[in-house]
Amino acid sequence: MFLLTPFAALLVCVIAHVSLTRVFTQMYRLKVFVYSFLAGSATTACLTVLFHFRVTPPWTDTLGYGGLWGVCYLCLTYCYFFGFYNTGESARRIRLLIELDRAGAKGLTLAELLSAYNAKTIINARLDRLLSSGQLIEKEGRLTMGVLIALRIAQIMVQLKILFLGTESEFGHAAYNTNK
Repeated sequence: MFLLTPFAALLVCVIAHVSLTRVFTQMYRLKVFVYSFLAGSATTACLTVLFHFRVTPPWTDTLGYGGLWGVCYLCLTYCYFFGFYNTGESARRIRLLIELDRAGAKGLTLAELLSAYNAKTIINARLDRLLSSGQLIEKEGRLTMGVLIALRIAQIMVQLKILFLGTESEFGHAAYNTNK
């Protein structure tokens, strides 16, 4: 039963994510991610403690299992947020398909599609999100950096990609790197 701890934690995370997104529609997405991730993390911690008292292994074994389950949960939430949720949330092709679906059987002309969703629309939507979350600040008509959490997360992800894929930069993959 305890072997399923990372999956139980992921289930709690997904339920929390969906619930928070629907109940608190104005809450900044990163906060929703953090709160739902923490709900799953708390589940992992609680199940680890329960494991210790039900199975009564030495504390070193409990900490080892807890650490392993925590790493597995982290990998699963990465797959959920960046592989599943983010793909449907921000991918341009998905947005184009949504626009075409809303148009129904009559479809849209290229001009209509471009007027509904173009580069300016994309940039304005992203700028609005960055401004509303405090990641960007507008001063006298100029944009400056605000809260740096998303930037720091992105930098960590780049470093992890370089570390795990053995690349020299965020843009390369070891299998395609002909310089080695």
